[in-house]
Amino acid sequence: MRSEERMEAEQSLLERCDLWACIQCGKCTGGCPMSFKTELNIRRLIYQALLDGDVNADGMDELWDCTACGTCVLRCPKEVGPSDLIVALRTTLVDGGVIPPTIRDALTSVFRHGNPSLMPPDERADWAEGLG
Repeated sequence: MRSEERMEAEQSLLERCDLWACIQCGKCTGGCPMSFKTELNIRRLIYQALLDGDVNADGMDELWDCTACGTCVLRCPKEVGPSDLIVALRTTLVDGGVIPPTIRDALTSVFRHGNPSLMPPDERADWAEGLG
């Protein structure tokens, strides 16, 4: 492992995602298009990280609901980058071998076929036949 990677591994989640600047205003969650449809609450995740120094991502299926649209980043008055926390938590899950089947299948299909539709490249537009 390179020394740069080792230093990053030793940094806490708070340091890697620069969460110390968060003022808990709630603009990230208030603007998140997914927070109204799922259990995803980025403000709560940041608050938990600030209190505990880390977040245990086990069993947090809502992390996969984030579309990485960047609304939370745009709305943050302190430029914290809340989506970095979600990406870091997802990375932890993936590194531990925990991936929901739908995500796993889509990623496998992208690797094998170049698209998430589970179809070979020459068949991936077949669904649009007859639509005009």
